[in-house]
Amino acid sequence: MSEDLFNRAVLRPGMILGRMTPCAISRAIVLRTAGVWPLARGTAWSHDAIVIQHNHRWYLGDAEMGRKARLTPIEEWENAMRCDGVRVVALWPTGATEQMGQAAAWWWQCNVYGQAYDATAIRDIAWRWLAEKCGNRVGREEDYYCTEGCRDAWLFGAELDPWRPKLSPTPGTTRKRYLQGRFVAMPEALTEAGRSYAIHLSSC
Repeated sequence: MSEDLFNRAVLRPGMILGRMTPCAISRAIVLRTAGVWPLARGTAWSHDAIVIQHNHRWYLGDAEMGRKARLTPIEEWENAMRCDGVRVVALWPTGATEQMGQAAAWWWQCNVYGQAYDATAIRDIAWRWLAEKCGNRVGREEDYYCTEGCRDAWLFGAELDPWRPKLSPTPGTTRKRYLQGRFVAMPEALTEAGRSYAIHLSSC
């Protein structure tokens, strides 16, 4: 049996997990949302998910391209880390309580789970800066992409929005808000074995 890479005793509902994969689309998202230097240094990520506990098991609330938002067993992320070289980071909104995290996770389950992926927003990503300068939110209101689902879960579930004032936040926004102190890193969410797959924020 494979060793756990996430520390189940430390995981909290509502925690944000970021993921970076070796694939071209992942690198392109980081290039567009964080820039060349974070991509080269490996200090950014291309996907955000929210930690959810359901029936005493751990899942990631995932809104992934090409499928409806789903509860991904955390073991799938661990397998991708072992087999595909996926790297991860665990974050917690600064000042948030565990009850707030539980409320955010519950909101995601009730409102984002099963919704279509917002492919329109991904196509619009090149125009995001211009759209937001004009006060327009990109994408489709009824669909969700990864960071939007996490943001709305915290905003509407827990009445906390660490991503503000961004209208259409991306994983690059999550990284920037971490650098501004709105999230704290939780390296202890990874086991000793899991830390070899960590994104090292100390290099940001």
